[in-house]
Amino acid sequence: TMSTDPCEREGTSTRRWRRDAPLSARSCSQSKPPSLSVSLSIVCMMTVVNCAMADVMCGLQVGKSATYELSDLHRTGSEGSYVITDGDLPCTPEVEHNFTWIFNVCGDVTAPSVPTACANDVPASVLQVNKVGTVHDLTDDMCYVAGRHSPYDESWALLDSDDPAAGVVLSYLGDECLDGTPRLTELIFTCADRSSVNPTTAYEVSHCHYTVTIPSWYGCPTQCPISGRKLCGGKGHCKYDTDAQTSRCFCDNGYWGDDCSQQGSAHSSSSSSHKASTAVTVIIIILFVVSLALMVTVFVMIRQVKAYKADASNYLALQGGDDETTTAGV
Repeated sequence: TMSTDPCEREGTSTRRWRRDAPLSARSCSQSKPPSLSVSLSIVCMMTVVNCAMADVMCGLQVGKSATYELSDLHRTGSEGSYVITDGDLPCTPEVEHNFTWIFNVCGDVTAPSVPTACANDVPASVLQVNKVGTVHDLTDDMCYVAGRHSPYDESWALLDSDDPAAGVVLSYLGDECLDGTPRLTELIFTCADRSSVNPTTAYEVSHCHYTVTIPSWYGCPTQCPISGRKLCGGKGHCKYDTDAQTSRCFCDNGYWGDDCSQQGSAHSSSSSSHKASTAVTVIIIILFVVSLALMVTVFVMIRQVKAYKADASNYLALQGGDDETTTAGV
């Protein structure tokens, strides 16, 4: 489990693209989170060709549990990259030094955003600038490569392996610090109902280990749709369904559907349908019973009429016999 709290950090689960394998044998290798029996892989189709193009994709797929797609966050050409200046940890008595982080998602920092001090350090996905010089003289700033965009230096992981819907982490490895420790920058995309993609915090949580937190829609799995410019239509929240073993929108009372855009209760709707079906069944049964009763009644009446006719014939026959006897006696 990863935490965005700088006071609590644990190890991360990562996966890498095995670029050193021959094209015919390339695959997406991964490690398994301890509480999930699903594999982690870059969002790639189940073909060799598409998997070989995984370096231009941008996201993470965890079986059916969660799918993250961040391609829209990739900045290109004249677009500016992402920038944040921060550093002071909120849970320590010391005042940590602020740095400026300039980064891109699934790519290198774009040309318009490269500072003068970093002109000789690009291409790089994450630049860390230490503005220790004079305010107006940018040439004496110190620049470090805190992340590179390459199959060997970047990896993906769930923010929380116990809650696949909580967010996703893109990790970059950069140049080494003075003691030989490689710089590690983690872009932490947390699931939040925010359309903007502005980083909110950036910390050095441990020596040469940096975290940048970015809450937004893109930190939510695609299983939780955006409807009406709101996550889950603004009528629910995105969580992991442990029963269905997938991420989905948990809708507020009175709303239902994949994006919680349907009003009314899905249970009440099915209940109403069930009631209507039951009523139709009862009516059919009643009509059948009435029809059966009518048939029995008609059958009984026919038998009674036949019996009456038989009795009348017998009576007439007896009456005729009496008349003949009387005549013979006379």
